[in-house]
Amino acid sequence: MKDLINIDNVSKFFIWLPPKTGTRLSKTVFENSDFHTFRIYQDNLVKVKEDFTHTHTCDFFKGHEDYKFILTCRNPYTTFVSMFKMWGGTEITEKNYIEKFEWYMNYTFQFQELFGWSDLLRNLNTRVPDYFLRIESLLDDYKSLPIIKKNKHFLEGTLDQKLSEKVGYWKLRKNQEFFPEDWRLFYKKSTADNVYYYFANYFEILGYERDSWKS
Repeated sequence: MKDLINIDNVSKFFIWLPPKTGTRLSKTVFENSDFHTFRIYQDNLVKVKEDFTHTHTCDFFKGHEDYKFILTCRNPYTTFVSMFKMWGGTEITEKNYIEKFEWYMNYTFQFQELFGWSDLLRNLNTRVPDYFLRIESLLDDYKSLPIIKKNKHFLEGTLDQKLSEKVGYWKLRKNQEFFPEDWRLFYKKSTADNVYYYFANYFEILGYERDSWKS
C-alpha cells in the first residue's frame, strides 16, 4: 500500500477505500470530519490536505498498530462485475457477454495488478481490519463505528438518508442495456474459480462464501 492515507488522529482511526466498494459514498460521509489526508515521507506522516480524500491508496504507517483500521469492502464477485461494466469494452452482445467477462477477468489478473487490489491482498496477511464497511450492510456497519457518533450526518439525523444515496453510480451504456440485473449470471465456474484463487484470504477474513456466485 502506498501514497495517500486518510487518518483521524483525534480518535485514532485510518481507512482504506479499495475500488468499487462504496468509496465515493464514504467520502461524502466523512468529509468535514476529523479525517485528514497524509502522505508518508521518510517514515514520517506529512499532512497534505485538511479534508478527507477520495483515494484508493493507503499505507501501514509507523505506529499504525495504535490506530483502528477501517476497510470499505464488497463481495469480490460483485466487485469485478461492477468493474467490467465500468470498463465497457467493445463488441459485447447479449450472446457473448459471459465470454467477454471471462476474457476481461483473465486480462485483469494477468496484466493489471488487480487495479490496486494486490497491495490489499498482500497486507491482509499482515493486519486484519478492525471494522468493515460492507456494501451489503452499509447502514449497520457504519452505525457500528465508534467514531460515527461524532459524525455530522449522525448528529443531524441524516445518516440513513446519506447512506441510501447512490454516489458515483455507474450507468449502463447503450451496448450494456441487455446485461442481467443478477450479477451471478456473468459467472461460470472457471471465472469464479479464478476470482477465488486470487482472493481466498479476502473471502475468508470478510466471511464471503466461495459459492456465492451460484444462482
